[in-house]
Amino acid sequence: MTAGHAPGTALALALSALPAQQSTGEAGAPPSGIPRLSSRSPRPERDEVAAALARAVSYLREAQNGDGSWGGVRNMTYTDHWPNVEAHRSWTVATTGLAVMALLRHGGDDDGARAAVARGVAHLVAHHDLRRCDDWDIDHVWGLLYGLQGLSHALAHPAHAQAAERPARVAAATRMVERIADCQSPNGGWAYYADPIAAWRPEWATSFTTAAMIEALCDAREVGIGIEPRRLEAALRAVARCRLPGGAFTYDVMALTEPGSLESINDVRGSLARIQVCHLALRRGTRPPDQAELARGLDLFFRHHIYLDCARMRPIPHEAYHANAGYFYLFGHFYAGELLPALAPAARRDAAGRLAFEVMKTQERSGASWDYWMSEYTRSYGTAFAAMALGRALEALEPPRS
Repeated sequence: MTAGHAPGTALALALSALPAQQSTGEAGAPPSGIPRLSSRSPRPERDEVAAALARAVSYLREAQNGDGSWGGVRNMTYTDHWPNVEAHRSWTVATTGLAVMALLRHGGDDDGARAAVARGVAHLVAHHDLRRCDDWDIDHVWGLLYGLQGLSHALAHPAHAQAAERPARVAAATRMVERIADCQSPNGGWAYYADPIAAWRPEWATSFTTAAMIEALCDAREVGIGIEPRRLEAALRAVARCRLPGGAFTYDVMALTEPGSLESINDVRGSLARIQVCHLALRRGTRPPDQAELARGLDLFFRHHIYLDCARMRPIPHEAYHANAGYFYLFGHFYAGELLPALAPAARRDAAGRLAFEVMKTQERSGASWDYWMSEYTRSYGTAFAAMALGRALEALEPPRS
């Protein structure tokens, strides 16, 4: 992003994210069934969470493009400087993979839902062979990551696992794994930019991209896609090396890990959206974090949540306190939701209520949730992240069986 923004852009973008309020004739009444959430609001009830999830799913079903994909270059801001066609193709694949995952989990089992997923998966297969975008831009990593995960979820889903297209889906997933291997850094991790004058194999890696990739590769392995163990082991070592004593994970995969200044992105308050995905990935290894460590990570997430709130919808990446960026918000909440099943029952229900609150306050009347605006991708992938986080919260809020 460039720094030359017109005055008021940040305010206008922030205001555009707020749900439009209608006069209801009764003070404090929520508009159109959407709870009015503030820092003093009670946590939402289970039926409110279910309604929010239904709105998110409805939005995703309506937002699907004619070619089966989600997202796209529409509604681009004038700050967008990504002219490379391959970058946009990769973002479309990543967004489509996330939408497919959300609909497979929560989209229902009617003919329309199955058809929407089938069209999305067909798009992933048709565009699976993503290439490096530029000498410095390797954003195809996101398309490979979430495209692979979307295909893996379809291959595992009872309604889609035995489809006639299964061989093509397996072949596409296998090719994606090969491409993922090509862009694994020598330090074991993955990132989305590279030094343009360095070797073709990227040398940089980040903790959160690596952790998310571990999840995608493990999902692929569970449906029979071949994964080289040494690659997963190297990735797990890279994430573990990013862990700091205070509970944070460094942004970069470093040879010698150091936290930086008290205002840096490697402080806990700059690490909030990374902690959960890194814990989730490390649970795939031989030394997974214990219950106390998982609970501590989520406690930090909610205790310092205001730093994510401050960053949400800011148009310049990393301009908020501790270098938080707006697009950290829903990414972090999605992976916080993925950790809920690993918690003890009491802690799970408590975290679920807090998670649902923080996600639902971002939801617009349309059902969409987004945290950063660049083009149509952010609203579609943001809503997919939000739907899956709400789905995990809803499961955790299920009344205990007698």
